[in-house]
Amino acid sequence: MLLDRFSDLVARDQHHSASLLRHIDAIDQRQLWAKQGYPSLFELCVSRYHMSESTAGKRIGAARIARRFPVIFEMVSRGEIHLSGIHCLKAHLTPENRSRPPRVHLRLRLRSRRLRLVHPIPYLSRRAATGSRSP
Repeated sequence: MLLDRFSDLVARDQHHSASLLRHIDAIDQRQLWAKQGYPSLFELCVSRYHMSESTAGKRIGAARIARRFPVIFEMVSRGEIHLSGIHCLKAHLTPENRSRPPRVHLRLRLRSRRLRLVHPIPYLSRRAATGSRSP
């Protein structure tokens, strides 16, 4: 059935997205982009691998966040969060919730083209909770 096949493809895509983030992270940590003659990881992704600038930026950013919060790699693989969701949550990730980041449901508002949190986040950072901009 078409929907069953589609479900399989989505699950594989999520697993591959997590694997891609892990590889981007490893390339970044080892600075392999420089050894290949590129001025940045971003340039490697755009020039050599023909990613759009937007895609390269989102993937690199997500990989760097996941480096600090490794559970995100597994969450991507399980389809619990996507790249835009990772960027939306980054302000709420703290050392205290490192192994258990906030569980939220995200919805893309097409008209505003912004992600907004649909459910409250139980583990807000002190900064996010108070609305303060100072550390």
